Amino acid sequence: MAAELPNTLNKVLGHPDSWSEIELQSMLLQCISRLTSNLFLGPKFMEDPDWQYLSTQYVKDVNIASQRLNNLPPFVRPIAHWFLPECQKIRAQVNKARAMIGPEVDRRMEELRKHGGPRRRVLDSVDWFLASMKGKENIKFDIAVAEISLSMAAIHTTTRTTICLMRDLLAHPEYIQDLRDECVAVLKETGKLDKTTIFKMRKLDSVLRESMRTNPASVCKSKTTCFFF
Repeated sequence: MAAELPNTLNKVLGHPDSWSEIELQSMLLQCISRLTSNLFLGPKFMEDPDWQYLSTQYVKDVNIASQRLNNLPPFVRPIAHWFLPECQKIRAQVNKARAMIGPEVDRRMEELRKHGGPRRRVLDSVDWFLASMKGKENIKFDIAVAEISLSMAAIHTTTRTTICLMRDLLAHPEYIQDLRDECVAVLKETGKLDKTTIFKMRKLDSVLRESMRTNPASVCKSKTTCFFF
């Protein structure tokens, strides 16, 4: 991910000649979607615009569908979800994910049969899932649903965390210069951006943890019931 990050930033942000305004959430969604796709599924899916759109849009549509279902009485939901357009839309997205990922899964399984294992040093989540299925052929496991769930969790959780961090830094600009100085010092020491480099950024880690503590995800996920008379 660290190796791909500069390339992704160049693709998403371009090379402006002067200061430019950006829509932070949209930019982060694009960057994180590309990086997680590369990690979970490989470069092919990272460069696939259809998968990028699906992986970022799915969680939005799931939230809309869940809100629509929550407005219905519980005993109606098991039947109503088959007819609600919002629920039909996310089922269509899951089917599209199956159609996109299915051929890659079949290719990997054929590789396993021929060679007894993947012939690559770097494994991704498809390989993890296939390895976990070994000896459990009688258990039905939908890799496409697992992949889209991974993407949903990784992309939107990371995006929200980053937005909260940026908002907190704007509210407390006195910390920005110290964080910049730390990043510059650590990068000069290591000469590269990797896990070791990030581990040495103790101030950044502390600020991020405090931001996560004061902006818990549960606050945004509290359930509210509205009654209309």
